[in-house]
Amino acid sequence: MKRKQCKEKILSLILGICILSTMLLMNACSKSTDPTKLIFTALPYAGVDFSLGFAEGINNDGTIVVGGSAVNTPDGGKYMEIPPVYWTDDVVTVLPFPGTQIPGFERQCAVYDISNTGVMVGNQGIADLTPVAFYYANDQWNAIIDPSSSMPAQTATGISGNGNILVGLSANAREDQGGYYYNVATGEFTILASTFGDSAQYTNTQTSLFDISEDGMIMVGSDIAEMDTIGIEIPIYFDRAKDTSATRLPLPSGYENGIAKGISADGSTITGVVFDDDETPYAAYWDNLRQVHLLGTFSPYPGPMQPASIALAASDNGDRIVGTSYDIAFIKFKNDAMFSLQDWLEDEGLSSELADWDLIAATAITPDGHWIAGVGRDGVYTRAFKVYIP
Repeated sequence: MKRKQCKEKILSLILGICILSTMLLMNACSKSTDPTKLIFTALPYAGVDFSLGFAEGINNDGTIVVGGSAVNTPDGGKYMEIPPVYWTDDVVTVLPFPGTQIPGFERQCAVYDISNTGVMVGNQGIADLTPVAFYYANDQWNAIIDPSSSMPAQTATGISGNGNILVGLSANAREDQGGYYYNVATGEFTILASTFGDSAQYTNTQTSLFDISEDGMIMVGSDIAEMDTIGIEIPIYFDRAKDTSATRLPLPSGYENGIAKGISADGSTITGVVFDDDETPYAAYWDNLRQVHLLGTFSPYPGPMQPASIALAASDNGDRIVGTSYDIAFIKFKNDAMFSLQDWLEDEGLSSELADWDLIAATAITPDGHWIAGVGRDGVYTRAFKVYIP
């Protein structure tokens, strides 16, 4: 009897090992679908008559890129409008326009960011009219309304990982306008107060918010004011888990203004731009201690009237930072200077894939730093792209 029980236990053990081995083998085969080499992908246009597309954001695993791309209006005429779009598995999906059409005016939209839950944020502009902010959830667009004024927000450019907290610029009168954060679940709409306070020497003070960390706690932007008709813009961040007001980020010695444009998913690295006393823009970032680091510019001359030089996004821990400088997309690897993204990719073996391209801006990067989205010129046409770097 004991020998029979022992035999049954051995058979059960062998069967268990076989099952476990099969599970481990299946898991090993399906554990990762990431590529093992560099890949560059030209993302398709939304329409067949207009060659225009641009990428603004990317989800955490690099499978979804969001932005905008031109199409004909519904009447089939050659009237170009730009609806919000997203690309999944490199296939473009055109979303409906968030707002109504005004006869004689083009609608120009974009999706700027996407949460881990698939909620998206974006704007719709109509000609030179004030843009309106929306978020996309449950297959429909929802206007973001400031309950204190009953007015829609102007922009929505950042969203937390769970899709609950959105940031952007409100649409109140100038004296009450500012960067807002909006809780979708509770309806709470908060405008971040200016760091310039109530001092009489400053006028037209206003915060702006552009991005938010994945946990929804840290948001970044800028604080604007005028002093004797001279404009001032200071980069700021706000940690709502610790602070009751925004904190100014430091500027390099000799630099007068700056903007905090993006923040890594883990909240460790803030990206943006600083301006010297000639108003020349220089890409910059702030580390986890909020110390400023100057990346520089590809521009050959000083002054304000030139294409931007700005760090737009960072991977976790700031290991990889991307942006644009003088209409050249750049990448910075940890402990390195910034490089032209195109030059680096060509040196790594993608020269034939990029033969007809000029990469203008790298606008987004995944937390692990492997997937990058952006915009370039495919010949003479503006087009969205995605690239994988191991």
